[in-house]
Amino acid sequence: MVISYSDFATNPSNPYYMHPNENPSLVLVQPVLDNKNYQIWCRSMKVALISKNKVKFVDGTLSPPPTSDPLYEPWLRCNNLVLSWLQRSISEEIAKSLLWCDRASLVWKSLENRFSQGDIFRVADIQEEVARLQQGTLDISSYFTKLMTLWEEIENFRPIRDCTCAIPCSCGAATDLRKFKEQDKVIKFLKGLGDQYSHVRSQIMLMSPLPTLDNAFNLILQQERQFNLPSTTDSSIENQSSVNHFSQTPSRPSNNSGCGRGRGYSSGGRGNRLCTHCNRTNHTVETCFIKHGYPPGFQHRKSNSSGNASVVNSVQNAGSAHISSSSSASTSTNGSSASLSTIQEQYTQILQLLQQSNLQSTSPSSVNSVFATNSLSHTSPSPLSGTNLSNNISHWWIVDTGATDHITHIFDSFSSTYHIAPKTMTMPNGDTVTTTIAGSVLLYDSLVLHNVYYFPSFHVNIISVTTLFDSTLYDVKLYPNCCKIVQLLHPKMTGFTARRIGKLYVLDTTLPLVFSPTPGSVNTSISHDPATIWHFRLGHLSSHIHKCISSYFPFVTFNDNHKPCNTCHLAKQRNLPFAHSTTKSVAIFDLIHADIWGPLSTPSISGHKYFLTLVDDYSRFTWTIFMRNKSETRTHLVNFISFIETQFNKKLKCIRSDNGPEFLMTSFYLSKGIIHHRSCVETPQQNGIVERKHQHILNVARALSFHSHLPHNLWHLSIQQAIHIINRLPTPLLNNLTPYQMLHSTPPSLHHLRVFGCLAYSSTLHNHRTKFAPRARKSIFLGYREGTKGYLLYDPITHEFYVSRNVIFHETVFPFASPPPANNPVSVNPDITTLDTSDILLDLPLSLPPPNEPTSPPAPTRKSHRLTKPPTYLSEYHCNLLSSMLPASNPGKSPYPLSSVLSYDKCSPCHKRFCLSISSLTEPKTYKQACKFDCWNLAMKSELDALASTNTWFVVDLPEGKQPIGCKWVYKIKHHADGSIERYKARLVAKGYTQLEGVDYFDTFSPVAKLTTIRTLLSVAAIKDWHLEQLDVNNAFLHGDLHEEVYMDLPPGFLLPGSSSNKVCKLHKSLYGLKQASRQWFSKLSTALISLGYSPSSADHSLFTKLHNSHFTALLVYVDDIVLTGDDLQEIQSVKQFLDSTFKIKDLGKLKYFLGLEIARSTQGIFLNQRKYALELLEDSGLLATKPSTTPFDCSLKLHDSDSPPYEDETTYRRLVGRLLYLTTTRPDIAFIVQQLSQFISQPLQVHHSAAIRVLKYLKSAPAKGLFYSSSSTLKLSGFADSDWASCPATRRSVTGYCVFLGTSMLSWKSKKQSTVSRSSSEAKYRALASLTCELQWLQYLFKDLHISLDQPISVYCDNKSAIYLAHNPIFHERTKHIEIDCHVIREKIQTGLIHLLPVSSAAQLADVLTKPLPAPSFNSLISKLGLLDIHSPACGGLLHDVNSNSS
Repeated sequence: MVISYSDFATNPSNPYYMHPNENPSLVLVQPVLDNKNYQIWCRSMKVALISKNKVKFVDGTLSPPPTSDPLYEPWLRCNNLVLSWLQRSISEEIAKSLLWCDRASLVWKSLENRFSQGDIFRVADIQEEVARLQQGTLDISSYFTKLMTLWEEIENFRPIRDCTCAIPCSCGAATDLRKFKEQDKVIKFLKGLGDQYSHVRSQIMLMSPLPTLDNAFNLILQQERQFNLPSTTDSSIENQSSVNHFSQTPSRPSNNSGCGRGRGYSSGGRGNRLCTHCNRTNHTVETCFIKHGYPPGFQHRKSNSSGNASVVNSVQNAGSAHISSSSSASTSTNGSSASLSTIQEQYTQILQLLQQSNLQSTSPSSVNSVFATNSLSHTSPSPLSGTNLSNNISHWWIVDTGATDHITHIFDSFSSTYHIAPKTMTMPNGDTVTTTIAGSVLLYDSLVLHNVYYFPSFHVNIISVTTLFDSTLYDVKLYPNCCKIVQLLHPKMTGFTARRIGKLYVLDTTLPLVFSPTPGSVNTSISHDPATIWHFRLGHLSSHIHKCISSYFPFVTFNDNHKPCNTCHLAKQRNLPFAHSTTKSVAIFDLIHADIWGPLSTPSISGHKYFLTLVDDYSRFTWTIFMRNKSETRTHLVNFISFIETQFNKKLKCIRSDNGPEFLMTSFYLSKGIIHHRSCVETPQQNGIVERKHQHILNVARALSFHSHLPHNLWHLSIQQAIHIINRLPTPLLNNLTPYQMLHSTPPSLHHLRVFGCLAYSSTLHNHRTKFAPRARKSIFLGYREGTKGYLLYDPITHEFYVSRNVIFHETVFPFASPPPANNPVSVNPDITTLDTSDILLDLPLSLPPPNEPTSPPAPTRKSHRLTKPPTYLSEYHCNLLSSMLPASNPGKSPYPLSSVLSYDKCSPCHKRFCLSISSLTEPKTYKQACKFDCWNLAMKSELDALASTNTWFVVDLPEGKQPIGCKWVYKIKHHADGSIERYKARLVAKGYTQLEGVDYFDTFSPVAKLTTIRTLLSVAAIKDWHLEQLDVNNAFLHGDLHEEVYMDLPPGFLLPGSSSNKVCKLHKSLYGLKQASRQWFSKLSTALISLGYSPSSADHSLFTKLHNSHFTALLVYVDDIVLTGDDLQEIQSVKQFLDSTFKIKDLGKLKYFLGLEIARSTQGIFLNQRKYALELLEDSGLLATKPSTTPFDCSLKLHDSDSPPYEDETTYRRLVGRLLYLTTTRPDIAFIVQQLSQFISQPLQVHHSAAIRVLKYLKSAPAKGLFYSSSSTLKLSGFADSDWASCPATRRSVTGYCVFLGTSMLSWKSKKQSTVSRSSSEAKYRALASLTCELQWLQYLFKDLHISLDQPISVYCDNKSAIYLAHNPIFHERTKHIEIDCHVIREKIQTGLIHLLPVSSAAQLADVLTKPLPAPSFNSLISKLGLLDIHSPACGGLLHDVNSNSS
């Protein structure tokens, strides 16, 4: 019968019929065909083609009609359609080999011939996989599904065919074969179950006949539900590759929760959804993260094992999903084979412990029997052999850094117990056990473990390190051979030592406590000869000086054959000195050398960080004055000059110092007739006497500190003792006389000298002393109290300083050498009044008795509790922090010092110098401030010379009817890449805001680089390892011509002899500040760059690119600051030379500081922050010492424009908000609250100012936090869009928030109130998606100009199903007809393939932090996923330890 297909246009059953929705771009089958899945693909493709009535085009039953037949054209069209479907459903490699096949049937036959020949090998692989498959941690449903999938694939390869013979078979062989095959499947299913199903498995095996596979599955499934184990849905979610599952995030309030339209998307759902791409359940291919990419901040459920592998991964509530740590370790994808090997060794040793316990136990455990059969080898040596631990491992406790909870299997070890809700634990072999008992375990008298879970079948005791840390009672220190658990609150720092056995740390409770002393500790008592004792007393002086003193003072013994002093080498060894000065004063106080030393990262007990050194040129006598801040210098100098005049009846004639501003007291010097000598810039040798004196002081002070093991916060006492000794030592410069003798005209006494830091016993006071009270007080000798005839002593018990005359010394014993308790460092009582180290060290002569001579008792020491010094934290120099923590208990110190949140220890020395350099110098704000300094006067003169050389203006009389504009000076310090000063730059700026349009200017627009472009360029440079260079153009705006008639007031400091007050400057060239100046300059620069072969970007006109011979170079312009990047260093150098010859530029080297942005680079990536800007903001607000806040907003506070008194200083509020707006360049964590504050700049209230202060307190918690652009990131764009519906109480408008990532690098974000009211949360989120779509389209244009191809479509994540459906639905209806047309751009971009919408849970919506105030847990969790980092945090842990190491 001939079939007619002529009705193909109207008959859907006709194979030539084409439905309107059918198009060649469809992908009918997922996953696509590769070399391993032909059978599954073939079956799926057949089903798809049958459903579309096109299978005849591939099986050959519909041959092509003749070309003259009217059906040839329909056949050809349908054939090409099926051919396109086939090519899109196979991998790219296979499709290339079939590209020239023009018939679908030929392609189908070719694939069959190619891949069906390897079926026998695939069958063998599947059979082996079935034999190995065990339930393990899988739930019943997942385990059964995996088996059925494998069995069905074997059935597809080797089906049992029905008898088709003419005479049907009657032997029943085929039936029996199917029956036996079914029984084999049931037995395999039952044998692969876990041990918890052993009872029901035995009952099913005894059933006759054996139940079918489906019935056996139902019986096991009922047993699983009785066990109250995780449900099928949860388990299926767990066993997919973490698809659509984010890490646990604390819950938060959301406008999307609850019923109604637009409720939040949940990652769960119906369990019957199957992804055709990854074959996982609970999602479809449209929302598959494996296909479209995981969102930034995504954390997989499977943990990466590092360090000491976890023995027990977790103890969780019964019913929750869980993952075995052994499975996690074996399937880790971190790419480190070494770590996998280490983990396997650790688990092998754990299993050996369990096996050894099993051999010693009388009742074998089913769990241990599994270990014995699968994991142990009787021939391999055990790592436990050869140790001195006890043989009873039931008393062993393994210290585990990965375990989340303490675990024991011995019930008798509990000191107290209590019942808990059922807890489950996944064992190393995959089994799951449950407990309802927990309690406390007393291991030693002082080591108590709380919340210990009881699992009798585990047979290994576990100590969780993280739980110990959480208790805040213990500290754990890991060493190569042992692990120490230290009690933090114990006064004697007692601890417990766990021995290392293989890869494990084991604590044996049957052994006595072992806590070895700290490696490198020294004996507290040392025996020395008298000459050595005097060497110590005199501050480790040189042999020449020692010999000279011995000649003057015979009782000072000297030995020519002395042994080398190790302390002297450690403290004094230095490079060869410069030549000494040949000039010399003729009388005391003719010349005083002055200099400041510091700062020291660790302040003294009185808060001192600096000391002022004053050296008399004639006598070389030295005075030191300790200071908390440099600003105290002038006061101390004035007091010292008065001291000279009173005590010595002398007038100071001359003082010599460096160029520090603290020494500039011109008026004072003139009033006293003192000449001030200053050294040249960067020439400290001209002030070499005091510089060498600093070296001498520090050499002696270091020797005293090292020898006495002085605590760091007592460093000022070693300085004080060093000065006391140096002034009494003869020097060759004075013909072997001492500075003391030269100043006081009498030789000094040395009888009172004692070894610094030695043990001393002082007599106790008679008052209130009973007959049986101690007669002496054990102390430490720390110097002398100036102005008293006594010794300065320190009581290590009461932490008190005092002065006593009756002292007996033991000069070979040093108490500080003994290791102090871990949590009780050597400190002092804050109520110290007997020692005021801020006084000038006058170094008056002391008359003390010999140490053993009986003397009368000293007067009682008066102790005052009144605070005598005001707090000094407001003047703290944050730029000088070099350590991680300052003692907060010091008097006058803030309880919240900057050092607790800001540290430079984790940075390279180069970057540390750079940070401190740009922070240490301040720029003047006004001409009045700048004109006092020569450096700025020279900078202003240089600027005026440049203006004159280009004929920028002519001085004329102001014409009638003309109004001149003002001008001002702006000062800036330019730095090199290493932090050194490149130049002081003074810029004359016209006050262009007074210009009138049409009179003084016409066109003004000039493009500047967008901040998003800057971030994008840096992120790409990090990924592609491009060079980054920075240029600065000299007097950039002077290169532009001025066509308008503009008059300007004379610049400050610009004076013409005999000029009248009517003189003004008539401008002929552009000047900074003029509205048209930037346009003129940019026009000339762009013309020059285009002539060099560069093309301006259409996405950002300030970006110029050049692609030549596969080398790419980009140039970014922001006014007169230029950033050069690319992979062609030769081209970059060529551009520099061209620009220098055309405009005169300054090459600032590698990009380090740009527009207030600090850039740090390492091999790991680029770090971008505004540390200096944030610190200046805190300093200007007086909040450097404020208590930090954990969030930038108060969740309970809704900002509005009523119910609060007005804030009087509106200008200050506007300035603060404006500065915060610029800080959002690198701080997206404050974007939302700053957007909220900016709504009230017209009429701020007090509540708004308080909210702004809260933001500053939050910035205090991490002032150096910024963006990190990883070098290992991918070139994959993704975005998050969210909104907070009707959150504005005044307008009921919603807030849009979106963020864009390039791989893991955050490029762009926005928090903005929508321009119109949305009727539902779905509509608000739809508008947010539209805003994000426009940003992504612009970024695509930008990357195109950068010649970078991006993976498309771009993944966009939204947590609202209704908004996603609305974006995909092209039909307008009642819910969307009122939405603006521009919002529907998202639909067009979805159809063109630019973006692809993916659902995400509300808890994982990263843009949520940009739309509403969140509680601290949710806020910190989301912020941690935005790519923010703080390399200056003391807790950074050296994440970027090599920062700038490759660019310094």
